[in-house]
Amino acid sequence: MWPTKQASKEASKQGSERASEQTSRQTNKTKQRSTSLSQSPPPTHVCTFDRVEDTDAARSTRESEEAMIRDLKWLGLDWDEGPDVGGPHAPYRQSERRDIYKKYVDQLVAQDKAYPCFCTDEELEA
Repeated sequence: MWPTKQASKEASKQGSERASEQTSRQTNKTKQRSTSLSQSPPPTHVCTFDRVEDTDAARSTRESEEAMIRDLKWLGLDWDEGPDVGGPHAPYRQSERRDIYKKYVDQLVAQDKAYPCFCTDEELEA
């Protein structure tokens, strides 16, 4: 037997009400989550520092470094130490750390854990 027109309308209405209730529950859950996140305490202090990759001398200038620092601050980022703040882990520019890196490269070569490369620039570019 086929349902009557009235029975079809009732079933459709009940389906709509269930969908509406489900949407309302989901919206309430979302509101509860966002409220609990917005009321969360701020994170505890995180120690960070900024190190500048400046080994590409053709593209790295003090002006580009200053622009990068300015942009990071504009984004709301802050750091405990870096080229503009100082701190115990200086130097903060990669180009100023060459002596530190050379010490460890020489140590790895002496232990036969690394070896020098004698390729030409053209061979490396190919």
